[in-house]
Amino acid sequence: MPMHIGRGIVAAVLLVMSVAVPLSAGGASILPAGTPAPQISFKTQDGKSLSVQSLRGHIVIIDYWASWCGPCRMALPQLESLYRKYKKRGVVVVGLPVDDPPTRPMVPKVVKQLQITFPISVSWTANQKGTAAYNAQDLPTMFLIDRKGVVRWSGQGVYPGEETDLAAMVDYLLTEK
Repeated sequence: MPMHIGRGIVAAVLLVMSVAVPLSAGGASILPAGTPAPQISFKTQDGKSLSVQSLRGHIVIIDYWASWCGPCRMALPQLESLYRKYKKRGVVVVGLPVDDPPTRPMVPKVVKQLQITFPISVSWTANQKGTAAYNAQDLPTMFLIDRKGVVRWSGQGVYPGEETDLAAMVDYLLTEK
């Protein structure tokens, strides 16, 4: 390979790396367990106002996702299953899509296609601010918040058995007073 082509490839890699670094919030990690849940307020698809503060006393699963994100679309039905299983016991699942304007019209289509019944925020600015407050850099990113408003678990991505693991954590939190 001629030397000038090799230099071009190295320059391209360095350019991509320099663009990608700021998107990861300087390497800061996801909001860890034991941290008070940052307060965010939003409107749901059915016009209700919700906030992390208003959900105190409930166990809450917050899911940051996007309509174009394949792993997010895999996680949503699992979260719906958990919501149906636990909603009568005071567990709330909230979806906060972070789509940019061009893909936002896909959000209600995904919700309908996957038969999601848990609350979905349509407050785009609040959703984006929430990703910063919770440092949700990858999708999907989930947070399990206890009745006192403390993050008890956080995770990024989706993995086999995640629904079972979340159910076990919810069961544990339901035993706490």
